[in-house]
Amino acid sequence: GELWSSGRRQGAEVDEPAVGFNIRFRNQILTSEYYRVIRHTVNSVEGLIEEVQQSAEHAEPHTQHSDTVPSTLFCCIYRLAQLQPSKDQLQQILSCKGSPLVRAVALLHLRFNFPPCEAWTWLRNFLFDTEAIRPSGHSSVTTPIGEWVEKLLTDDKYYDTLLP
Repeated sequence: GELWSSGRRQGAEVDEPAVGFNIRFRNQILTSEYYRVIRHTVNSVEGLIEEVQQSAEHAEPHTQHSDTVPSTLFCCIYRLAQLQPSKDQLQQILSCKGSPLVRAVALLHLRFNFPPCEAWTWLRNFLFDTEAIRPSGHSSVTTPIGEWVEKLLTDDKYYDTLLP
């Protein structure tokens, strides 16, 4: 199926996008102070890229030392889903070399929010990507994006969050 066939005009913003986050996590995002700020200040895909570059520190679902406060990166993933990026805009985010956390936003958006076979079509292109990412806020260990994507495709959970 075509992703953009939801009846909405491509590029039109939606308040409640269909996301693969469980209800509890989605509510944590919607009630977080950080999300409430970016909901009103980040109004374009380009603005979102800037926000991630300036503010995201890791790719875990929650902030350090909390299992109820969503991370900057995951608030940005939800905001990206609301912005309804075009395929070209997703490709632009995915090709931000030197900004692995920006790329992680798009990769996680694809994994959580797209139908599995469509997510695979996009994500398989990154299985051999050698750019290093530091996904954890608790560790300085880096891993190649390709290995990280492989785990996104094969694991049942991403940290403590169930993958759809």
